[in-house]
Order: sequence, then structure tokens, then C-alpha cells
Amino acid sequence: WLAGLFPWDYFADPLDGGKCDTGYTVAGKPAYDVFVKNYGAPGRRPAKPSGNPPIVVYANGVLGSQWQDESWGGAVNYKSTDDPYPGHQFSADAQGLVGWDALSIGMTGGQHIQIGQYSSFGFDMRVAAADNTTAVALAAYLCTCDNCSACGLQQRPVADYSSLATCAVDQSDASAHVSIPLADLGITEAVSTIDRLVFMNRPTGPANSSTFWIDNIAFT
Repeated sequence: WLAGLFPWDYFADPLDGGKCDTGYTVAGKPAYDVFVKNYGAPGRRPAKPSGNPPIVVYANGVLGSQWQDESWGGAVNYKSTDDPYPGHQFSADAQGLVGWDALSIGMTGGQHIQIGQYSSFGFDMRVAAADNTTAVALAAYLCTCDNCSACGLQQRPVADYSSLATCAVDQSDASAHVSIPLADLGITEAVSTIDRLVFMNRPTGPANSSTFWIDNIAFT
């Protein structure tokens, strides 16, 4: 007979877990589907389209009129012709990011955009097979001030929101559309302006590096 059972451990934080998480929680992992199937638990609800025209930050080799490159480390090329998005001539690529290097795009002249009427932050990304055998992950986050580390917003693993088969750069060479709900990045009614986007290397071992191509970056 079975008197009962309980999952361990499962936190109340709705952003806990995800398929890149290596802890015990089942949140956001295939094991969670077992709970949904057997106990009727609701899954994470996708963000609803806002119905407003998208804010395009970058597409086909062109940065939006109010956006500029603010990347650090590695080599960033916004007019790469290496296997661009279908139908486009260019994509942006970031080669050889190491440590906490990042492709970053910020607004010019200290401007901010109002994003209260937008629900998702999306882009198309292809990550390259790495030269090393140690996993490298990418994180995306948004900034509400000049110093991203002081803003208190969330960093979210890109692979949690895409069809990428794995969290490790050296395990994937597929193109995927990524759509991250703004709420998962800490954007709430109290935080309604953004001035920078960051795609950061997340080293998990010595000498980790990542290379990726990205296009169609927009708020929708």
C-alpha cells in the first residue's frame, strides 16, 4: 500500500528550476510533466500577445534607430554573412565569448523605452559547437539603468525558452526561436523602462567560450 508521497524539493519561486537547472527541483523539467499528467497541475502559462506593433532592436544587419552596440569581450559583427536567418542577408554574430563576455545593445543618449504594453522579448539564435568539451550556457537579461548589476532584474538561461536540445553550447548547432516573458526577467508594472539588452556567456568551467548568431531581436 502507499500512504502518500511528496516531491522534494520544490520552491515557491515561479522562476525556480528550468531544464538548465542542475538541482533537485522538478520545476521546468521533464519530470514536471509527470506531475501535470497524474495530478492535474497547471503548467507555466506563456505570455499573451499584447497586440502592439513590435519594437525591433536588430534585424538583418541593422540596429534600430535608437540602439547602439555596447558589447564587451569577444568579437561582435552585426553584418555577418555566415549562414544568416532565412530570407535575410545578414545576422549578428558573437565570436569567442569567454568569462562573462557579452553581446549587449543599448539605447543611445541615455534614452529608455516604455515596455509596459509588451509581454515578451524574442529573437532567433543559432549556437555553434564549441571547441572544448565543457558545457557553456548563455543567459539573457534586460537593464533598467546604466549599471545592469545594480538593477535587480533576472538573468534567464536562453535554452529554457527555446527548442535548443541542451543547455550546453558544445552540444547544439541548431537554430531556434526564443521567446522570454518579460515577467521572467523581472519586468513588472513597477519596472516599465528598459535601456539595454544583454546576451552573456555563462562559464561553467575553465577556458569556456561560446559563439552564437542572432537575428530578429524584438519586444512583442
